[in-house]
Amino acid sequence: DLLIHCGRAIPEGVAALISRKSGGPRYLCWIHGEDLAMAESSRELSWMTTAVLRGADLVYANSRNTMAFAQRFGVTEDRVAVAHPGVDCERFTPKLDGSAIRERHQLGIGPVVLSV
Repeated sequence: DLLIHCGRAIPEGVAALISRKSGGPRYLCWIHGEDLAMAESSRELSWMTTAVLRGADLVYANSRNTMAFAQRFGVTEDRVAVAHPGVDCERFTPKLDGSAIRERHQLGIGPVVLSV
C-alpha cells in the first residue's frame, strides 16, 4: 500500500490532496510551525492548508506546540503525532578527514554547520 509523505502542506500537500481526490494514494503531512503561521497570513493559504491537513491520514508535528497549533486547522488529536527532529550521533559520525576543506574555505577548528 503506497503512502505519500509530504514535507509541507504547501506545495507538496496540495499535490497529494489533488491526487488523493482523484483516486490516488493516501498521504501524510509533516508540519513545522512556521508553515502554519504563514498559512494564517492569508485566507487562501489558510484554506489550502486546512484542506490538506484534513485530507491527510496522519499529520506529523515537530513539537507539542506545533501539534496544538494544528488544531486551529481542523486536525484532531487522534490524527496528529509528534516526531522530534534529531539525529543519532552514534550512527552518523563523520569518518572523513575534512582538514583540506576547512583549510580551503578558511573554516578554522570550530564546529561547522551545513544546512541543505
